[in-house]
Amino acid sequence: MDDIKLYTEDESQLYNLATLTEQFSEDIKMEFGIGKCKINSIKSGSICQHQYTLSTEEKIEPLYGQEAYKYFGYNQSQQIHYKEIKNTLTQQFHHRFNAILKKQLYVRNTI
Repeated sequence: MDDIKLYTEDESQLYNLATLTEQFSEDIKMEFGIGKCKINSIKSGSICQHQYTLSTEEKIEPLYGQEAYKYFGYNQSQQIHYKEIKNTLTQQFHHRFNAILKKQLYVRNTI
């Protein structure tokens, strides 16, 4: 498993679910990439910043301010930034399209 998101209704459920995930991960000998882990807690539309401490005393830090978390290649935070995602996808498409055209393939292979 590469990416996982945990959703709960409140902070105590988040800690219970995170503890369960940590125990399961230890059972299957999987390690957390702590550098990639973040907590984004939203309560009544506002961001609450708190951290979670693993049994190994490592801490999962919260997202600060307008910081976004990259999940499956797309930045995510409290809102989805459609314009930013659309611009990124458009740039990737143009880059890949131009790379294919520069390969000097036969027309049949290009298509």
